[in-house]
Amino acid sequence: MHKKWSAQEKLAVLQEIERSQIGLAAAAKMYGIGKTTLIEWRDRYELNGFEGLEHRICNRSYSADLKIQ
Repeated sequence: MHKKWSAQEKLAVLQEIERSQIGLAAAAKMYGIGKTTLIEWRDRYELNGFEGLEHRICNRSYSADLKIQ
């Protein structure tokens, strides 16, 4: 099972990458995170700030009425 990263942990990882100027590939290996995941975190943080790093709700349920529309 994959580790669930809190928004604060994600921010700390991104700040460490920025501070130490290591590449994304090296950081991904160091933290055991996929490079693509780090890119997604970085992009969401740049676009939406800290809120972009918070847990996203996936697989939303929609009511039958909404589905009919």
